[in-house]
Amino acid sequence: SVTADVKSDLGSTAASDKQREGAWSTEQGLPGAVALFGSRLWWAGSTQRPQTVWGSVVADFEDHDEGTALDDEAINITIASNEVNAIRWLSPIKQLLAGTVGAEFVLAGPEDDVLTPSNIDATSESVHGTANIQPVRVGNATVFIQAASKKVRSFAISFASDATGAFVAPDLTVLAESITGAGLTDLSYQQEPNSVVYATKTNGDLLALTYLVDQDVAGWSRFTTDGSFESVATIPHPDGDRDQVWVIANRTIGAATKRYVEYFEDGASEFTARA
Repeated sequence: SVTADVKSDLGSTAASDKQREGAWSTEQGLPGAVALFGSRLWWAGSTQRPQTVWGSVVADFEDHDEGTALDDEAINITIASNEVNAIRWLSPIKQLLAGTVGAEFVLAGPEDDVLTPSNIDATSESVHGTANIQPVRVGNATVFIQAASKKVRSFAISFASDATGAFVAPDLTVLAESITGAGLTDLSYQQEPNSVVYATKTNGDLLALTYLVDQDVAGWSRFTTDGSFESVATIPHPDGDRDQVWVIANRTIGAATKRYVEYFEDGASEFTARA
């Protein structure tokens, strides 16, 4: 039994026995992963509901009013698992992928049908687990950092062992196991002029993985600087014909620690950062 004073009208103030607290709040926590897929805005991994995924109404990203009567209504699904696998990221490819602490899931309808409130299911396709670092898309693969932050994997459909196609997540560091050192902290992807995944290391080095998904080619290289690289990102070059690599560089200047936003100069014999 509740007695309350109405301070402002929030629609109907008629008595109702159907009340509940919102899924997101400072008490319940907020989602930690987000993606756009199938004309819906998707959220996942809140503090109190770490395995739940929410999808908005189709083409109405701010409407999360759940339902099952219509296919375009909002979606709410909690991944069933033997372990508490908090969702770290969502990645939209052909299906909606979810990386969790202990496994990688595919959210799909039957026979890859359109996702609706009544036909969505979550299937675990691999059990490597993922670090809390946003992955990057390379072609039809999602490249992510494994839970311990030392291995880089490529999550994609393979037809090598299954004629109908099955998701696999091969280790891209298998031929260079020591290159990631104590761990990785950030990822970014440069598509042009070459297909390269960049990753910052905990020791301040910058790694470059030349990765050609269709050719099954992966090769690593390493860059150092007078200081350390803390973050990396890629954006379109002002000329529009290539992608430009930007970094946050931590440098000691005159005994003082300073951070610079820099980019790699084009056409140099060595990568030279310009402030």
